[in-house]
Amino acid sequence: MSDDNTSRLTRKGRATRARIVDVAARLMFEHGVAGTSIEEVRNTAAVSGSQISHYFHDKGDLTRQVIATRCNDVQEFHTQPQLGALDSLDAIIELIRASRDREDAREQLVARFAFGQRTTLRETIGMVLVVAGVVLLILAY
Repeated sequence: MSDDNTSRLTRKGRATRARIVDVAARLMFEHGVAGTSIEEVRNTAAVSGSQISHYFHDKGDLTRQVIATRCNDVQEFHTQPQLGALDSLDAIIELIRASRDREDAREQLVARFAFGQRTTLRETIGMVLVVAGVVLLILAY
């Protein structure tokens, strides 16, 4: 079912289709496309074979939808207003540099914290927030 046809689905139908795509994406990430069967997707998503065939012509169609959905997810993430305009190579390089710098600083802080070295109150609070963020991410999945 193409994206044009998804607009004709009910809210429940869109949710079911999205759940199938999400499950397929996770399984394909874990086992590869060749190592993921439609049957495994069906069982894991708790849907019937007729639901799979209603939304997707075959495994190739499901795989294309997984790729398209993940591409849209990446594009939506990178076009968030708080990330600014990533409309040039220079802007993308600057984002990568800033992310790398933050990651280096975070790794240094974690090492100091883990080895019992003195940290400022601000650094300690930052570390607690990082740990809380990791816990929230784990709980979200």
